Amino acid sequence: MERNLEHFFDVTVESAVLDLLYLRHKAQGCCGCPGCAAATAMFAFSICNLLGELMPEKKQGGDGKKIEWALKNRDIFADKVYTESAEFLVYVVRHGLAHEILPKCCGLSKGGEHTEELLFKLKDGDVITLNVDRFVEDLVSGLFGLRDHVEMDGELADRMAERLARTQKKQAGNYKKYSEELAVPVLNLDFPVTTTTTTT
Repeated sequence: MERNLEHFFDVTVESAVLDLLYLRHKAQGCCGCPGCAAATAMFAFSICNLLGELMPEKKQGGDGKKIEWALKNRDIFADKVYTESAEFLVYVVRHGLAHEILPKCCGLSKGGEHTEELLFKLKDGDVITLNVDRFVEDLVSGLFGLRDHVEMDGELADRMAERLARTQKKQAGNYKKYSEELAVPVLNLDFPVTTTTTTT
């Protein structure tokens, strides 16, 4: 496996999984109930967006199409409920979160201990609600199996490594271009910061 792809799985995916699981299990709302449903869901959709950029044989269109591709990919999401509900999840839930802070005409729940359903209604006539806990658990499960799948499929590994290198090069160029224009203070503080590095 290419070095940048090894780094992707060892650092990026591992960090994403740890953050997802923290948001899933630890984040609390103001009343002590499970919190950060919107942030947790949006982070999960961002991971799907990246997978939809790196993995498909044929390049996908915009962010919505990339996320939809990932949701329909059975190597990531084994349950067919994702294939059946991908368009709803992208164009109602994700786009609502990205552009209006909350999903369009639907709900989010971090009450995963109450149901295993991905989408549900509390009663007839209610809006559809996304079970964010189930979404995260299924995504994490898919991410754990993804490395083995990529290692067994040389063509997929090459494609992901090439697209990842192109993405990293673009981001490094953006960083160089825009960071030179900023006057940022240098702080000598002792606290952890999450960073990613570009490897070639």
